[in-house]
Amino acid sequence: MRPAILSGPCWICQDENPLKSGFLQTLDFHLPPHLEASEPPEARGLSRDQVRLMVSDAACDCIVHGQFRQLPEFLQPGDLLVINTSGTQNAAV
Repeated sequence: MRPAILSGPCWICQDENPLKSGFLQTLDFHLPPHLEASEPPEARGLSRDQVRLMVSDAACDCIVHGQFRQLPEFLQPGDLLVINTSGTQNAAV
């Protein structure tokens, strides 16, 4: 697996100062109803690979937004990809 400590810029956001902010704080936010995924992407006129994707790297505390079709661009050799196939309850995510 890729080491947690980076040398050089962050591979996701290209930030030259990884580890700048330390630990993440608890996040409390309001999600507007129009951003909730209340139905499958096909019902919203999207293909499965067009759904939104948020990629984070704890080593540099950066977040990048993309689409699921871009997933291979964010993976590096040695990364571990965990796939959760369990169902969720409404509003559980």
